[in-house]
Order: sequence, then C-alpha cells, then structure tokens
Amino acid sequence: MARHKYIIIVLLFTVLMTVSCGDQNGIQEDPEKPYTTVEIQDHEVVRFNNEALDILIFGQYYWGGILQPGHNMFTNLAKLSQMCEDELGFGVTFTKSQDPVSRNTYATAIKSGQSIDLVFPNKYVNIQMRSMANDFWGRQYLDDEIYMDISPYLAQFCPEAILNFERYPQIKRMCTIEDKTYAIYAGMPDVYAPAIFVKNEILEQNNMEHIKDFDTLYDLMQNMYVDVRDMEDTDKVLLHHGGNLLDLFMCDTGYYPLYGDYLSNINDAVLRQDDDRCRPYLIEETDLLDQFYEMFSRFFENSYFTFTAMNTYLPLDDMKSQNFYISTEPLRQIYHFSRYITDDKDNVFNRYSVFPFEWEKVFLRSVDSVLFVMVPRTCKDPKKSLHFMQWLMTDEDAADVLTFGTQHGSVKHYRYSEEGTVIPEENNSIYGFYNLVANFSKKAFLCGNKDFDISESYRKLTIRAIIPPFYEMLISQHTYLDQIQKFYGQYMYHLGERENYIVEAINEWMENPDSVLTPDDIKDGLSKIPNNEALLDSCKKMIQTIFESGEPMLLP
Repeated sequence: MARHKYIIIVLLFTVLMTVSCGDQNGIQEDPEKPYTTVEIQDHEVVRFNNEALDILIFGQYYWGGILQPGHNMFTNLAKLSQMCEDELGFGVTFTKSQDPVSRNTYATAIKSGQSIDLVFPNKYVNIQMRSMANDFWGRQYLDDEIYMDISPYLAQFCPEAILNFERYPQIKRMCTIEDKTYAIYAGMPDVYAPAIFVKNEILEQNNMEHIKDFDTLYDLMQNMYVDVRDMEDTDKVLLHHGGNLLDLFMCDTGYYPLYGDYLSNINDAVLRQDDDRCRPYLIEETDLLDQFYEMFSRFFENSYFTFTAMNTYLPLDDMKSQNFYISTEPLRQIYHFSRYITDDKDNVFNRYSVFPFEWEKVFLRSVDSVLFVMVPRTCKDPKKSLHFMQWLMTDEDAADVLTFGTQHGSVKHYRYSEEGTVIPEENNSIYGFYNLVANFSKKAFLCGNKDFDISESYRKLTIRAIIPPFYEMLISQHTYLDQIQKFYGQYMYHLGERENYIVEAINEWMENPDSVLTPDDIKDGLSKIPNNEALLDSCKKMIQTIFESGEPMLLP
C-alpha cells in the first residue's frame, strides 16, 4: 500500500477569492497548478478509532458507466473496505436503503436514527424509470438539517475536495449555501465529448499521430478516397445514427437540449445557452438544422458516414473491419469493448487508437451524472468520514479498484496474461465509479494499452464543461425533476415521433449523397406533426411551474 503523509492545505486568500469569484462558465484554466502544503508532525496528527464507517447506498451501484449483470460491484466495496482497514486502521460497511420507493429515502434512513457516516447516492439513469427515492438534494434537506456543514473540516481532512471544487466551480455553488458546505464533489460528470476510434494501420499509412476534429477527419477521408466511387461501408465513419451528430453539434451553436440523462434526452425541444429564464423552442423554430447541414454536408455529399442499428454501444464484432468509429459516449464504449476479449494480444485495444475530439464548447450531457457525497447529521465523526474520502479520492491502490475492479472474491474482474498484462474479463467493472469518485488508475489495464484509457483526457474536458441554466436548476433542486418526468411521460410518444423523424432524415443524408432533402424540408415536416403546439405550450408551463415553485436560493 502507498504510504501517506498527513498534510494540510494552506489556501491563500487570493486562491479563495478566485474560487468564489471565478469564471461563471465553470472553466478552470490550470487545474494542475501546485498548492502550498505543510507537513504535520506525528504528535499533531488526529488519530481515529478502529470502528467501521457506515455508508448508506441506494443499492443499484449506478455510479459511473452502467454495468452489465454479473459485475459483482459489491466485491469492489469489500476490497475497498479491506484496503481502508489495512491503511487507515478502520473498515467500511455499506448499508442499502430499505425504502426504494418513497420520496426522500436517504432522509428517512437518517431520521430513523440508524448510524450513517456518509451517503453515496446513485443516478436514476432514465427519467422514465426515476423514482422519487433517488432524490438526495434540495432545500428541504438543508432546512431539515439532514446533512452536516463540513466546511470547518475540509482543509485539514479532505483537501482534495477543495481542489475539486476549484475544478468545478459551478458544482461548488450547488454544494455551498451561505458559506456553509453541505456536500463534497469527488467525481466527474458526463459531458458531450465524442471520441473517434481509428485503425492503427490507417494512422501509419497516412503518417498521422492523431485525429481530434472533423476538419482533420474530412481531409484524411479526401486523401484516402478522392478517386473511389463506391466506398465500402467499412471504409466509412461509423455512427450509431444521425441523431448522434446532431447531439454533438448542438452545443456548439448556442443551444442545448431541453433535458438529458444517462439513457434518454429531449433534443428536439431546445433552450438558449444565454437565457437564464429558460424559454423553450422547438428545433424547427431555430436555425440549428441549417447550421448542422452546413457543417456536415461535405461528409454527406461524399457519403463518408454510415450508421448501425444499435442504439447503445457497438458490438466488438463490428470493429474487426471498420476503419473509423465515432462514439458519443467513449468511456461507455470502451467498457463494452473490454467485455469481449478472447485474444490477449490481437484485440480492439491493440488494433485501434482512440482520440477525444477537441470541442470548442463542452456541455454537461447527463443531469443525473452529478453525484455529491454527503456527511449526514448521524455521523459519529465527520473528520473521520472526510479522511476516508481523501484517501478514496487520492490513493493509487484505491484508484485501481475504482477504475478496473478487483480479483477479490469469486468474481474476477480481470486476469493476467503470461507476460503479466492486465486483461479484462467479461464481467468487469471498468469505469463503474467515475461519477461518484473520479480517481483513475495509472496502470495499463486495457490489455497493456495505456493510451486507450482516455479517462484523464475526458476528465480535462469535464473541467471545461458548462452546466447550462436549466440543468443547474434540476441538479440543485431534485423535486424539479418531478415536472420533467411528468412532461416526458405525457409527451413521450410525441417526442419519440419527432426524434425518429429527425434521425431518419439525417440518416437519409448519410446514406444518399444525391438526396434532395433540405433543412427546410425537415423543418416543414416536423411542423406538420400533430400536437406540436400543445407540446410546446406544456413545456413552457412546466418550466414556469419550476420558476414559481418558491425556491429562491436555487433559482438563477
């Protein structure tokens, strides 16, 4: 185990002013800048008893990428507890919520008087599946003093949380009310950040080190296929469907989707990024589709894109011959690739390279991916709880478990090759924690290819990410999600009809370079779908209800 020195961060007044008065867009210019530290003498160290910490969890382990059945995440928790006991002198127990249905399940458990030292909430994944029991944040929690003010203890016992607040100033504002801090942020959110998977032989043949934007990709395609009349689909850039391109492009145009979570989004109703009052528009009322066509028509005219019928991730078999593949959720895709490694040496991680695109604007994609960690009022020793979180956020051995799992217990998340290389097993837990705790391994856990692990590159993009006004409201006050859920339930089929129309239209552009379909044709077709006026009116009323709900602390 790595040895740890007890340190206290000495935060200069100017640093504190920078955090509190920093860029409202949440952009951190230099997240890796050094900070002054002072080593504490051994006799000054605060020592803790060996009583285990009690952590309340919801029970579904939705803390990062949603893992497939068989992952046995509890094995990771048991391993972390064992490691914590070996290194810090106390273990950890995890208690599942006993009421997965009622509102405020976390508050109910805390009010019951049971011993709870930390709360690890999870994301609800899909607004349609959301239970009110998933809610863990809002003004009522603070008014009822469910969570403790931990600001007096952060500098000494969890300085990494202070640094993470500097990386994510918008999230700090959500956790800090009237100079009191009621939660820490240890993870990273899901953002709109595509990545391209490219065959290594393509890079070698064209003497290229990387591809990080659509302009470079287009120039490469032109050089490779300028004289080719009938390209094979395997030579084209593979996407799930045309809607993926629209999702990625939208946030570079001054708009953002009405709503997004891990599995669902509403992108045919949009909001302006500079509008704090959050007035909604149907996409056909904007110039979004015109800008989109202008950006990608050069690809459409040369038939450089193709798509798969898969809506979630690309099966490994489809990557055996594909030259290019763009994923809108690269960490999730890498996890799915890792589940089907049958050859330790000849596999996707050794045949391909992956590059996150350099996007001018980076926006939050999933409202439910912002997870706080709270110290409840029943905590026996908040200093001890925060000391544990400091270890969890910074320890290299803990990072291995958080990133790619463990061999502890009956389910092994990885094996070793004859050369000692880490090879993922089918039932692994790669990237299963990053929304809750973003402490990533430095090891080459993807069949020896360290470059394929883009978690740190993705993290740097999340630090630049902007949380738009409406999303910030939903994260700050979870009861607002009731309104989104009701709206989505009422118009789910209508929204689905509109989304399918858009996707099919973009797919036509991708399939047919001679298509005469124009952005105006698509907007005209959308406008003729029945009940658009009722949908937009209900959307406006839904947002108005949120603004009039009487939560002045949390409104823009």
